[in-house]
Parts: sequence; C-alpha cells; structure tokens
Amino acid sequence: MIPNVEKIEGRFYYRRRWRGRDGKRVTQRIRLPAFDDPAFPAALADAKAGDDVQTRPEIIPKSLAALCQLFRKSLTSRRTKRGPLSQRTLENYQKYADRIERDHGHRLVRQIKPMHVYKIQASMADRPGVANNYLAILRLMLVQAMKEGWVDNNAAAGVPALEIGEHEPWPARVIEAAIKVALPMTRLAIVTYLCSGQRGGDVIKMQHGWHDRRIMQLRQSKTGKFAAVPMHPRWVAEIDAMPRRAVTILYDRFGKPFAEVEKIRDRINHTLAQAAVVTAHAEAVALGEIDENVSLHPHGLRKNAACHLIELGLSREEAGSICGMTPEMVDHYTKRKQVYLIAQRLAERVTGATVIGLPGPRTQTRSK
Repeated sequence: MIPNVEKIEGRFYYRRRWRGRDGKRVTQRIRLPAFDDPAFPAALADAKAGDDVQTRPEIIPKSLAALCQLFRKSLTSRRTKRGPLSQRTLENYQKYADRIERDHGHRLVRQIKPMHVYKIQASMADRPGVANNYLAILRLMLVQAMKEGWVDNNAAAGVPALEIGEHEPWPARVIEAAIKVALPMTRLAIVTYLCSGQRGGDVIKMQHGWHDRRIMQLRQSKTGKFAAVPMHPRWVAEIDAMPRRAVTILYDRFGKPFAEVEKIRDRINHTLAQAAVVTAHAEAVALGEIDENVSLHPHGLRKNAACHLIELGLSREEAGSICGMTPEMVDHYTKRKQVYLIAQRLAERVTGATVIGLPGPRTQTRSK
C-alpha cells in the first residue's frame, strides 16, 4: 500500500496531517482517482506537493467544509412534522455530511454549479440509493448556505433523484440456496431479516436482552414505533448456534456490533453472488417467479416477512404491528400476494362457472 493513501467506502484518498495555528492536529483527505486510472500518478504527486507546508487554516471560510460544520451544529434543532429527528436519521445525516466534507470540503460553496452536482451523481450511478441520499443531504446543506447568504441559488435543487425501483421479495428457492451457502453470521442475518420483518438498521441493533425466546421487542430507530415480533423456532435456533460475543445478536469478526448496516448488506450481497444462489435466481427467472431485470436486496426480505404473515391469514393491522408498518405499507408490500390469495380462494367458484357460453365442469357433467 502507498504511504498515506487509504481506501474509504471504495474511494481512494491521500491523507495529510499537520498542526494548525492553535497547535491542534488537523487531518485532510484529498480525493484520488482509482489505482488503475492513468491520472492517478499525477493526482498523487499533486497531493504530496503540499506536504512541506507546515500550517494551513483548518477550514476555508465559506467552503463546503465550513458548511458541513454549520450543518452538523444545526441538526439538534431540526424537526420534522413528527417532532425531532430520530437518532437513526441524525446518524445518517452526520455520515453523509462527513462524506461530503471528505470528497469536496476544499471547494467554495459559491463555485458549486448544477453541472458539478450532476457529475457527483453520475460518479455514484452504480449505487442509486447512496447517490440519492448523498444529494439529499447536499441539497439540505445548500439551503442552509442560502440562509447564510453564501449563495443565491441551490445548485442541487433541480437535480432529479435516480430511479431505484422497488425491492422485490426473494423467491423461496433463492432463500433456501442463500441460507445453505451463507457463512454462519450471514445466515443468522438473513434469517433475522426474514423472521422479524424489520429494517436493516434495526436488525443490526437487536440485542439478546430484548427477547425471551418467544417475543423480540424493539423500538424502530427510523419511526420510533414499538414492535413486538413473535420468534420463529428457526430464528431462535440460529441465534443459539452463534457464540454470544456481543450484546447484539449480530456482530462482526472482532466480536463488535455492526456500526453500519452496509457491512451486513455487503455480506448478504456476497452470498447472493455465490454460484448456487445465482443458479437458483436464474431458475426463478426462468419459471417466472421474478423478473429478469430485478436485483435482489436484503430489504426485500422485509416484504417476504409481510407476505408470509398475510398468507397465514393475519390482517394488515396485525401484520403491520409485528413488522412495524402502517396498514397502508403492508398493503403496498403484499399487493401481489393478496391478489394471489384472492385468486386461490375464488378459484373453484370461477373455474366451475360458465363463461360466455363455454361450459364449466359442472355444466359438462349435467349434459351427460
């Protein structure tokens, strides 16, 4: 590895450290191209060229770094219609503010134009969800810059979000294949998603002390709603199979709780890329169980959970109470399953009737 070059969330940075005028240690990260980019050597040389400067201002006035600082200070006073921002939302805002500062903190806010925002979006086009979150926070920050009088217009205001599409439930054959080939901790994560119906941010926070082997109780970090989830025996068995190395039921290879949901998502996505799971996915496509252009995502297991509860005969209110969803959200997540269940329930009546003069089975029997 090249000295002072580090990789953060798939991007390369040159790390520079120095003592500020107040004597405090300051760290600056300068974005670099990928290693295989022809521009990498020149960019690295430019980054190293400033290493002999002993002192620099910690934050350039009216830069994005300065705006990030103001934005962080304002978070505790921000409110939504439901009240103050949830802890999960605060953490998300801070995470993206940190990332924006790393990537573009040296730029003056007044120099940011819509074309720059489009370029930022295009650089993350392979991760549309991340790109949309990144631009949403940048948009909020530029609103604050307008209030401070740093700019007259919001350069990110007219940039549309990237199309993500819905996260589809996993076909049963894919779930079976994934559970069979997954590493133990990843298997527990998949089963926890599937049996709890919760968001990933809540899945990684579930603790042993929150359940009594019958009911898992939690307060959702995004909505603040209380949820109580009956625990399937398979879920309990998977929990029992893992050594207790943390207060949470899921933990990393160092025995520490996962700090970010992306870490466990990466593990699940790695499992989805295994040959046996890819084959199961292809079979599901061939049989029409899922569209060819659909990519599976861990959040799709939340739909699997809701569909399973509806299939068991629970009302949308009951399913929503378990999964922490509104009845409307349950309807949205289970719309295909509900249509199928209605068809199953009415199949005998419909197929036994006469349609436009075509005799059904009962009519044919009477005519003999």
